[in-house]
Amino acid sequence: MSTLLKSYIHFADFIANSMGSNSEVAIYDLTVDGGYLFYISKTRFTGREIGNKLSNSLIETLKKYKENKKKSSNIPYMSKIPVKTKEGRLLRSSSYFIEEGEDVVGIINIAVDITDMVISGNFINSMLTELTGGPERNLSAESDILPDDFSSMEHHAYSIIDEVLMEIKTPPDALSADEKISIISMLNQRGVFQLKGIIGYVAKRLYTSEKTIYRYLNNLRQ
Repeated sequence: MSTLLKSYIHFADFIANSMGSNSEVAIYDLTVDGGYLFYISKTRFTGREIGNKLSNSLIETLKKYKENKKKSSNIPYMSKIPVKTKEGRLLRSSSYFIEEGEDVVGIINIAVDITDMVISGNFINSMLTELTGGPERNLSAESDILPDDFSSMEHHAYSIIDEVLMEIKTPPDALSADEKISIISMLNQRGVFQLKGIIGYVAKRLYTSEKTIYRYLNNLRQ
């Protein structure tokens, strides 16, 4: 293990201690074939262990990062990627890529368990809606619409969708047709609809039908 990678251990400890028990921080060494996990924080909930190889998800995330870098992207990380564990826990995963020269020699991965926050947020929102009649922001029922097993390409697409919807001040269930068309246009420009099966997910997030999404796309592509 290189001195450079060892120097990040205290930083990883700092992140884990600062973010609390809902976070898990891991460091991977990529200087050996296949890479392996050599550090993990005391707070653990993903089942990762010292010596584990990179998961398929991390391998694909690394591949995506290298592709972005070739396109002159100077951002050394990929963040807020939706993940669902085998136990059904909802996470947000972020990876920082440690470089030495032109080579990626390590990855710091941060997983944050947001399950309880989503459940609490949905409960509060439901109560507010019932008490006031809305229109409070309707938090997505992620546990119902997020599939159990999906690739990092899907992670990336879901991250883009989250990012676009966060920029919209109007709650998804109160969007006008023009606003929905604008969102579909932004997602289309960023290549989200190249992913098979994503239209159903977008339809649920926008409280509309798949047929409507297809119609919007056809109009945009004419």
